Amino acid sequence: MAQRAKHNDANRHYGASEPFGTAAGSARRQLRWLLSRESLLRLMLSLVLATALWLYITGKQASPTTYDYPGLLPVTYHGLNGSYVVNEQSEDVRLRVQVSSGGPYFNAASFQPFVDLAGKRPGFYRIPVQVQRDPGVKVVQIIPRFIPVRIEALKAVAVPVGYKLVNKPPPGYREDVTMQPTTVRISGPASLVAQVHQAQVSLSATRFNFSGQYSPLPVNSQGQQVIGHFAQTSPDPPAVQVTVRVIAPATFKTLPVIPPLRGQPKVGFGVVGLKVQPSEITVEGPADKLSRLTSIGTQPVSLSKRAGTFLQRVRLRLPRGVLSSTTSVKVTPQLATVDTSTSVRLGVTPENVEGSLLTSINPATVIVTVVGPSSSVREIAHTLHATLKLFGYGPGTYSLKPQIFATSRYQVTGFYPSTVTVAITTH
Repeated sequence: MAQRAKHNDANRHYGASEPFGTAAGSARRQLRWLLSRESLLRLMLSLVLATALWLYITGKQASPTTYDYPGLLPVTYHGLNGSYVVNEQSEDVRLRVQVSSGGPYFNAASFQPFVDLAGKRPGFYRIPVQVQRDPGVKVVQIIPRFIPVRIEALKAVAVPVGYKLVNKPPPGYREDVTMQPTTVRISGPASLVAQVHQAQVSLSATRFNFSGQYSPLPVNSQGQQVIGHFAQTSPDPPAVQVTVRVIAPATFKTLPVIPPLRGQPKVGFGVVGLKVQPSEITVEGPADKLSRLTSIGTQPVSLSKRAGTFLQRVRLRLPRGVLSSTTSVKVTPQLATVDTSTSVRLGVTPENVEGSLLTSINPATVIVTVVGPSSSVREIAHTLHATLKLFGYGPGTYSLKPQIFATSRYQVTGFYPSTVTVAITTH
């Protein structure tokens, strides 16, 4: 009994450790099941499905979209040497872009198409277009991919400013156009600048005067605009001030030229002659102004300390509103040696005119040079007379030589003009 009891106790102890062995065996069976072919296939299928689901969800969140950007974009030039210029209008390009879903907003300012001309010399090229773009926007296509570019040397030249009348003034009227400045500077490709004849403004004449700022265009000798991609898209300066004076129909009149003499010649010399070329000019202007004119003056001719014969060109002094194609005359004073001489201006007096007649003398005065005692030079003007003997002359216009009378103490050496025009009319 004691041995059975001990054996039973031993059996109970062994029986208490049996569950551990059972659990270990179960784990080994489960591991063998996991490593079986079927279980491995199920595990791989689960991983594939999980990966596909992740890719699907990620793709839904950031799917890129391709656009054909609407409109054309201009191409700019980078890196061109400052001594060169492009002589063609660059082609515009189209872009095909790609943006992720929810990506940034973009517009024309998001893209800057350009071509790199660094190191390029004058010649013709086909250069690939590049695009600077905003982050988040991808350019997938540029149309066209290459553009033609012609590079030329840069040239600058000064040309005169001219004008073209789109509409002429009414019949009988004419225009007088002044521009400031009279020249402008054009720069651009040498081949185009060489064709420029002038910078031209277009004007429309009316009956009224007008002025304003006008932008001149470069034209060739035939008046056609020279077109090209100039370095300066407008001349320098970009505008000129134009003033147009419309002149009403005018009448014409021929008048003698009388230059004023100033100063005293060298001691011992006096004016013995005065030559004016031309001696008469034709002027035009309103009839009321011309009717009051009897001669045309000039800038003064200085005789101060002069001797002998000399030539001087002087400008005419035309009254306002009176015009002439002649702008200046040649004046040749003749100064000869005299004991004492002087020149005085005398009024021409008509004599022996019938009582029913009126006279008009043009010019009304003459310049007389006399020689006489120096002590009485100041009295000369009171002792000289210039007259016209008109006895027997009837109504009409005559060219006559005045008679100069001086006392015996003085000698008349010359006078100018040598003839005057006399108009005789009735009351």
